[in-house]
Amino acid sequence: ERGGRMPPKKRSKSEENAMAEAMVAYLNEAWTPFHAVEATIKELSAHGFERLSEGEPWAGKLKPMGKYYFTRNGSAIVAFAV
Repeated sequence: ERGGRMPPKKRSKSEENAMAEAMVAYLNEAWTPFHAVEATIKELSAHGFERLSEGEPWAGKLKPMGKYYFTRNGSAIVAFAV
C-alpha cells in the first residue's frame, strides 16, 4: 500500500464488459460539455444527489452524509458528498 492507496479491486470479465458498455453509452450521450452535464445530472439524480444553486447560500441545506451537485453555465458540473 503506497501513499494510502488501496490495491485495485479484482473484477470478472463480465463486470469489466458491463463497465465498458456503460462508459461507451455515457460517451455516446455526452458528446459535448452541455450534453455531458445533462447526462451526469441524470446519473447523479438517480443516485440520490440533490441539486444546489451556486448563487444561493447553502447554510442549512448541507447535511451530514448528504450528496450534492451544482452546475455552471450548463457546461460544468461539480458533485460532492458531506
